[in-house]
Amino acid sequence: ETEAAEHWKLGGDPNKFEKWPELGLMLATQVVAAKTRKLGSSFSIESAQDVESMQHLDMMSEMIKSCQEELVQEVDRETIAHCKALCSPKVFKFKEGTPDGTANNANGNQGGFGDGWNGRWSQERLANIVAKVIAASNNIRTSTRQSAGNIAVVSPDIATAMQIAAPNFSKIVTNVNGSSATAAAGTLNGNIKVFIDNNAVDPMTNMDNGEVLLAYKGEGLSNCGVVYCPYITSMTLQATDPRDFSPRVGVMTRYAFADNMLGAENYYRLLRFEGL
Repeated sequence: ETEAAEHWKLGGDPNKFEKWPELGLMLATQVVAAKTRKLGSSFSIESAQDVESMQHLDMMSEMIKSCQEELVQEVDRETIAHCKALCSPKVFKFKEGTPDGTANNANGNQGGFGDGWNGRWSQERLANIVAKVIAASNNIRTSTRQSAGNIAVVSPDIATAMQIAAPNFSKIVTNVNGSSATAAAGTLNGNIKVFIDNNAVDPMTNMDNGEVLLAYKGEGLSNCGVVYCPYITSMTLQATDPRDFSPRVGVMTRYAFADNMLGAENYYRLLRFEGL
């Protein structure tokens, strides 16, 4: 079979061999167990009456909407964390100095190349960030044998670098939904959709982690590394507290994650840029 395949690849006579090379196909299954995420809230009858009288809002509807939005953001955070956990982060550090390690370059200007790829000026540095992201995207192509990474979830610092790294980045000119957990920002290199992770900043230190999570998502539902499997997307329950008769509302979702059995880690790359 090996001899026949090599013979045909080189343009030989396909009728020379009687036996055709064969391709095997294996179907595999895995168990996907749904888990539950719940969120509840309550309010007093008096507050509901006051809000309806002054603002003409139905407190129950507003509370259900808020709970549903919060659940969506929690699942979004879990999805990003699940994908990051599959990666071994590659770290790039910005340093002061020039390629030879001195503090000043030939013209006496501070802040040169550092470790050899930082760049001397802002656009050089920004272009190098873009180059590292595109290189990691193409690396996904070789590991999946499908296509390059087409999704990037970035921290606010990296989003800023990309938005001013002309002409590699195409910004969304319409209003961006700022309340979204991962707001769409634009397109990098014509094929990588960029989303800003609003929760990438550490709330304790207010420091940006300078991360880029690259992913490939194909057209099929399962053509990705991590498959989100919704079971019950949103179930709303209403009740009354028997102690004070205050309204209560609960929102529940059931879902699961399934990792690609051919290697979920092949679909993701995690980059960290320190010292931006």
